[in-house]
Amino acid sequence: MTTSPRPQGHTTASANPRRDRCPRRPSRPTGHLSELGVDITASRLRVLGHPARLRIMRAVEHEPATVEQLARTLGLNPAAAGVHARMLYRTGILSRVDRSGPPAYRLSDWPSLWLVDQFARRLREQTAEFAPSTDVDEAGEGSTCR
Repeated sequence: MTTSPRPQGHTTASANPRRDRCPRRPSRPTGHLSELGVDITASRLRVLGHPARLRIMRAVEHEPATVEQLARTLGLNPAAAGVHARMLYRTGILSRVDRSGPPAYRLSDWPSLWLVDQFARRLREQTAEFAPSTDVDEAGEGSTCR
């Protein structure tokens, strides 16, 4: 009696139980990320990773603003506001509004803002999940529970 060969990808149980439970990760990027896509995505995430740039994106979400307006509204140095706005513009997250006077910027890449919002929502959920809860007794004294 002959045995048929094992299907490709079939493995026998190993001595390591964790290895048996965890699926193997592919050796190359899958889905929508090619090698070029990984580099571009990482570059975009680095741009999104600065607090001033995130605040600028939120500030121009509904209405365009000049660098001076952004600096005043967000409490930034005008030079720093300009550097961050230009970086967001060069990466395509902001666009310039043509009007007389200094250039104004507006949000043009809504998916980037959506991504930031989703990431922030998930962080809030994780923080609430793992943060110790504080109960207040009748005397107003707080006791921390873990």
